[in-house]
Parts: sequence; C-alpha cells; structure tokens
Amino acid sequence: IPDLLRAIAAQSDPIATLQRVFHIVEAVARRSAYLALLAERPLALSQLVRLCAASPWIARELGRHPVLLDELLDPRSLYAPLDTVALEADVDRRLAATGGQDLEQEM
Repeated sequence: IPDLLRAIAAQSDPIATLQRVFHIVEAVARRSAYLALLAERPLALSQLVRLCAASPWIARELGRHPVLLDELLDPRSLYAPLDTVALEADVDRRLAATGGQDLEQEM
C-alpha cells in the first residue's frame, strides 16, 4: 500500500488517480492472485497507476476485466503498436479452424 500511495501522489491529479485505482483494487479484492501481482511486481504497479492517471476509460476496463492486469507485466508489449499483418493472419487462422461450419464461432 505505501508504494501504491507514493506512486499515486506523484501523479498530476492524485485524487482522480486514487479514485480510479481504488475502483480496480475494489474489483480484485477477493482475488489474491491480482493483489499479489501488484504487491510483488513494482513495474506492474507503476504501470497501473500510470494508466489510471492517464485514462479513466482504461481504469474502468481494468476494473471490469481484471485479467487485463497481466498485460501490465511487460511494458514493451503493452505499448507496442499492433502488428496488423500478424492480427490478420491470426484471424485467418482462427476462421480456417472453424471449417466454415459454425457461423457463431466465426463471429
């Protein structure tokens, strides 16, 4: 908690950042794995605070989908631009795997 509060206090709008981060902590309070991730990984904690300070939308999404917290572990991939060629290849591969027989799965 002290590290979290220090990181929040260093933001340009610490009150808004605190509210956003609190929403996420509240959402994951019953999931010890996420609390451990933030306690044991200072980089993930700092990325969480940075993103919450920058964007209320990101903070809401992290609160709604705590599994996204895992993405905070590697800032290189977190901030890397999307590779559209790789994304298209992935979609093509997944569509081919359906065999054209399951419209719901294709969607």
